[in-house]
Amino acid sequence: MLKSYDRRKPERIKDAIDAYDKLKRNYPESQFMEDSNIMLATLQKEQVRIDALIAKQVEVQNSKKK
Repeated sequence: MLKSYDRRKPERIKDAIDAYDKLKRNYPESQFMEDSNIMLATLQKEQVRIDALIAKQVEVQNSKKK
């Protein structure tokens, strides 16, 4: 997922976070929770990066319209 094209990442990150939430809700004692918590932190960092890229792209597009 982290090697995904940037334009597809917002949707894929959302899907991955939703899957994490489902795992945590249904299987809070899962043997995979520790790894999932690490993955969630990585996803959240990537989401911040992608949000900044999108904001920059919108800013550039708006400046071209002027």
